[in-house]
Amino acid sequence: MKSIITLLFCASIGTCAFAQYFGFPNGVYLTHEQFRNRTPAFNTELKTIIRSSTDIFVNGGNTYKFESVSDSLDKDYIKKIIYAYVKNDSVFINCKHQKLQSWYALAISYGNFVTFYSCVSTGKMILNSAANGAIGGAILASKGNSYHDWHVLSLRTGNARVLNKDYIKGRLQEHPDLLAEYEQERKQNNFEILLKYIDKLNLETNPFSEAPIKKRK
Repeated sequence: MKSIITLLFCASIGTCAFAQYFGFPNGVYLTHEQFRNRTPAFNTELKTIIRSSTDIFVNGGNTYKFESVSDSLDKDYIKKIIYAYVKNDSVFINCKHQKLQSWYALAISYGNFVTFYSCVSTGKMILNSAANGAIGGAILASKGNSYHDWHVLSLRTGNARVLNKDYIKGRLQEHPDLLAEYEQERKQNNFEILLKYIDKLNLETNPFSEAPIKKRK
């Protein structure tokens, strides 16, 4: 858990310039449309809390949660209603809205494709647990790598998907030159390579453009 938090912290420092460039103003976003338009519903100070590994093991969910400094927002509102929260150029995605369990994950790429490390969906967790022989309370144990994955939220579609080779190749269909470049990579499923092409796609993709319609085979 500490290594993941360290990675996210370092990545957030390196990508502050992206947050400023793409202009996510500080504040609370209540809908996907507000997030895509970069128009927060309001701004308020929320206390950032990194959840303990014990809390995550027992209760599941993601790394970050928030509390209202002024008590103007209750816990359920913060946990269930807020779509995303931006604070000092750090972008936090409420994974509950992406069906990836409760609480928040820190984004490390900005643009149309927002990348973050999150607990997988409850359904996928149960399948993984069953495959590994876990039962009962062990299914809630979400600290292992098999219960987390890198995900990408597309601003133009509102869909969050697992970041992998298939995802990147699907998005690169719109950009044949980039696809050809990616095909030359020797480690196509390496995280650094995947993130490299997410950054390239973010320079090419307008969040307000129409996503291509997938052709039926």
